[in-house]
Amino acid sequence: VLSVPLPSPGTNVVLDWGLGDSNAIIFSRPEREDLPILGVSFLPLFHMLSIKSIVRVWSLMLLERKIIFHSKEIDVITPILEAIRALIFPLSYSGIYIPMCASHILEMLLQSPIPYCIGMASEGIERIDIPDGTWIVDIDQDRIGLITRGFPSKSAGYGVDHLPINIFNTFVDGLKCICSECNVYRDGIADVGNIFQSSQFAAMAASQNIDGSKVRDMALRCMIDLFFNYDQYLIINDQFD
Repeated sequence: VLSVPLPSPGTNVVLDWGLGDSNAIIFSRPEREDLPILGVSFLPLFHMLSIKSIVRVWSLMLLERKIIFHSKEIDVITPILEAIRALIFPLSYSGIYIPMCASHILEMLLQSPIPYCIGMASEGIERIDIPDGTWIVDIDQDRIGLITRGFPSKSAGYGVDHLPINIFNTFVDGLKCICSECNVYRDGIADVGNIFQSSQFAAMAASQNIDGSKVRDMALRCMIDLFFNYDQYLIINDQFD
């Protein structure tokens, strides 16, 4: 495998072991103008969080806030964090990024001066003291709250931690159109990403397929709009010379 040459952009290299009909490994690269390859499904993200919550978390990540995700269904945490991280392309997340973290390790990271994006099981969230200014994303309940005086508040910081409202609304409307095309909506079915479906509803949800390339393209368009007109959003304090 290590001797297989790197494919040219837009081409494939097939490594055939010669041991049967389905033992070939295909190495591929996207075209230079295409988005990078992403090995994660967007289904858990859209089945567990509403569209507005998705865009709001995307905003928080771009604004380099401190974010903790938690869920009782630990299998969905990593796919959700990976999917949201993919939406900030062409940027790369430079803060502390741990999709699944133990509570005793998290306690050492909470006082970090740099932003973080961390996932954990819900059973451990009650055992730690979370500092003010941290955003908590309850995946199971589709709730986002800012820790204020030791407790999460849904309203505190809501306007401050949004990107420009026109870009926010454009992203929300675009995702609604994409989800309506494939009939994907938030229903809280956590097993949607599990190959061994535990229920008929999970199997039906998993059979639906959201076009990840359209989702990423919509996010990229919003990123371009944001950076192209970045000077419109600068707040200049002319109080001091």
